[in-house]
Amino acid sequence: HPRFFTRGQLSLVNDSEAIILGKLLRYKVATQADLGNELTFSQQSISRMLNTLQSRGMVIKGAADKNSRRGQPSFRFYLNPKFAYSIGISLMANGVSLALINFAGEAIDYSIPSIDNMTKDNVFAVLSAGINALLDKNHLDLDSIFVTGFYTDVQSGMFNTPDSLNDFALTGLNELFAKALNLPVWSDNDGNAAAIAESIGGIGKTLDSFAYFYFATGIGGGVINKRGLFKGV
Repeated sequence: HPRFFTRGQLSLVNDSEAIILGKLLRYKVATQADLGNELTFSQQSISRMLNTLQSRGMVIKGAADKNSRRGQPSFRFYLNPKFAYSIGISLMANGVSLALINFAGEAIDYSIPSIDNMTKDNVFAVLSAGINALLDKNHLDLDSIFVTGFYTDVQSGMFNTPDSLNDFALTGLNELFAKALNLPVWSDNDGNAAAIAESIGGIGKTLDSFAYFYFATGIGGGVINKRGLFKGV
């Protein structure tokens, strides 16, 4: 959408800018000096990237840090929560749930609509209505929705599902959901998604690496290694 991408632009940010955004997502607020202590970039590079991200509306420059030295004020930077939003969808064995997430990684609303039968037609009808209701309630539109979060290498979104979700078994869910909902989509299994959520919003914020155990209709989980999702066996 032109709200996020200019003509010819292939990605929202470059790799270095993504690292800056990731640090602000984890720490919520950081000064340029804080980022310099964490990263190998020069202070000049960090300053340039922060200015670029600020000019594009992704980062907000706040007040100066009270502990900064006189004559060298160090301003606080944080993600602009209103820059973009994501809709998180949980496709469960017996239902669906939705969460509205802002650009700062905060869950600002959620919905658990009722559904009788987990067929594609029923699920997409319920999800479409649920998404529209969440957006209307929070005075947003589809142009505000963007995929934000962890990188995952699940390209097609094909999963071996429980019996109640046979209609979705071994199907490219990314393309299927993107077409049905008219939104960009990435997917992963519930254990990995739970581990990602714990890393961004839970005790994982203080840990570089950890294993997460997830108990639902079965037992699953995920591994965060060096603050990234570990894929493999």
